[in-house]
Amino acid sequence: MGSSNIVVTPKDGAIFKRYAPNSIRYSETVPSSVSNIQAGDMVRALGDRSADGLSFAAEEGVTGGF
Repeated sequence: MGSSNIVVTPKDGAIFKRYAPNSIRYSETVPSSVSNIQAGDMVRALGDRSADGLSFAAEEGVTGGF
């Protein structure tokens, strides 16, 4: 599995969370923001993908480094 570049734009009122250190459980996420995303983080987002698949309007995002 390779990587790809997708532009993620938060919708108004979007919620961002970050996985707690040493955890992959969604129930242990903590409130976060786009500014807390770090190089190498995995980003999972819920929202609307564009028709060409190159951008995404996020309602919710969860980030973390594993």
